Amino acid sequence: MNRRKFLSSSLKGIATLPFTNLIEAKEERIEKRNEERIIISGAGDVTLGFNFPYMFNKISELNGVDNAYEYPFLNVRNVFENSDLSLVNLEGALTNSDKIRPKKFNFKGDPSYARCLNEGNIDIVNLANNHFMDYSEEGALETIGSLNSHNVKYCGGGTNENDSSSLKVINRKGINVGFLGFAQVGRYPPAGKSSAGTNPFDNNLWDKIENSKDNCDILVVSCHWGIERNSYPEKYQIRDARKFIDSGADIVFGHHPHVIQGIEKYNGGIIFYSLGNFIFGGNSFPSDRDSFIAQVECSKNKVESYNIIPVITHPSSMVFQPYIPLPENQDKITDKIKMRSM
Repeated sequence: MNRRKFLSSSLKGIATLPFTNLIEAKEERIEKRNEERIIISGAGDVTLGFNFPYMFNKISELNGVDNAYEYPFLNVRNVFENSDLSLVNLEGALTNSDKIRPKKFNFKGDPSYARCLNEGNIDIVNLANNHFMDYSEEGALETIGSLNSHNVKYCGGGTNENDSSSLKVINRKGINVGFLGFAQVGRYPPAGKSSAGTNPFDNNLWDKIENSKDNCDILVVSCHWGIERNSYPEKYQIRDARKFIDSGADIVFGHHPHVIQGIEKYNGGIIFYSLGNFIFGGNSFPSDRDSFIAQVECSKNKVESYNIIPVITHPSSMVFQPYIPLPENQDKITDKIKMRSM
């Protein structure tokens, strides 16, 4: 059978679309193919200081320094590797400074520990918290220098007022994702015109959010707030989180309570009130070690869906290496989040 006769006979009995409909169908397929989607992942408090150097040095002695840098994120790095963008709250300085600020707890780790973030596929960190300035301006500036040298972006803190409050934009698959960080807890010392500090939670933040949304497709707000160890957000957090969304934010990642809180879908956005601890060297073995990685799927200008990956933060005392537990323990964490959600 020649090719022409074969093609003709193969179409017999098959309903065909008019030519114009075929064009429309093709255009629809192209449009769907071009509508890229990305995954943005967020996790909680990462403190590469206080007790953390003890673990790092032990791993370094046993298995070598390269393994020590890989170790903290080893069991979860594939989650971030398979994401398009990943953010954590970096709670503490990466510095050799001894200019300690007088307070109850001060967290610092070696500047080289920023490499741990590289090994974990972390793209950006929030610095708007109550430990970024633990070692004064000198420690803050060295932290930023370390992040820059390891190509890790940051928001919510900076070398000056403009740097700490500015929108940080990262493009993935043609989608511009903007990040802002605010410190409701740890707002002092705020950044000045020529001094390092945090981006405070003040009356100007609503304008910052509205203006920032004009300069990105998806806007992520990271906020340090709430009361430590409280299972539920305060009323003001609920009010402000919803106002974040109404002002232009698409995703809100909260932290500070050191425990997980609920999730709320609101007005097209998604709010994670507290992501809990993650790699938290500030506590050797807390009583509550449940946490999760939040994953949000976004199209060009819209939150499409979200997913949570339950994790346990500490396998044992003085080991800061979150891992994904067995299914039955995942269910316990998922049930806890549901119970605490709106």
